[in-house]
Amino acid sequence: MELILSLVTKFIIYSIFLISLNNLMIGKSGYWAIGHICFFYIGAVVTGILSVIYHFSASLIYLTFFIAPLISSVIAFLLSVSTSRLKGDFFMFISISIAILCNVAAEYIAGPSGFSGINRPAGLTSDISILSVSIVFFILTIIYVKNFNRHPLNRIYSLTRTSEKSAMSFGINVLRNNVKIFILSSIIASISGILFAFYSTGTDPQRFSLNEAVILFALSIIGGIDSIKGSIIAAIFYVLVIYLLDSLFSGVSDIYATKIASLVFGLILILAIKYKPNGLFGKRKI
Repeated sequence: MELILSLVTKFIIYSIFLISLNNLMIGKSGYWAIGHICFFYIGAVVTGILSVIYHFSASLIYLTFFIAPLISSVIAFLLSVSTSRLKGDFFMFISISIAILCNVAAEYIAGPSGFSGINRPAGLTSDISILSVSIVFFILTIIYVKNFNRHPLNRIYSLTRTSEKSAMSFGINVLRNNVKIFILSSIIASISGILFAFYSTGTDPQRFSLNEAVILFALSIIGGIDSIKGSIIAAIFYVLVIYLLDSLFSGVSDIYATKIASLVFGLILILAIKYKPNGLFGKRKI
């Protein structure tokens, strides 16, 4: 029962993150943001700083749900404005660099082992309560994305993603719209990081590495661009594969498990591009 609870909680948390990446960041803006995992990290590390370094009480630690998204939105704003002229491979290279910087920052701030002993908020001290809150955020995220997809603004993003010049010729403020989606997706990603930190009561630097960033990015593409169902299936697959690898390589260095995970997901991505160019549930080609 404890194992099932752990897997389900992680699946819900990673689903929230992958929806922010796949259905908002990639799906709406068209930016292939491999470094999106940094916002997940911000949520987790801010939780660790407030709990471990500043010793916030069980009541005050709820402020994490305000502080971390605020920091993420500011950083997302700065990144979106500074990279507004970059698209395609150029943006991807910048995004990879950001992911590397986040990994270095994770080890510098929290140490090579990350934060441990993070206090959970009052009323959320049990695993089942963390799962319940995660499910609430998960449902709210899905509802928001589905409503967004039905909103006329979604057509504007579709036009912008296809051709920014065409969008600007219709008087659409492309930069403003991209800034909005950067900020929105970063807020949701940071919330998933907060939930991860509260559940695990720690921050594992391995979960913020470039390998993890590439794996999660690849899985979101495999599931299908801008597909909620694809994001959910990708999260399930990720959690199960990581669990199996951790079980097979228990007692062995995490580096081997990480390298094998990268190999497995890399092969799956190659096969997906060859045989399922739209992903499992996507409508647009990879």
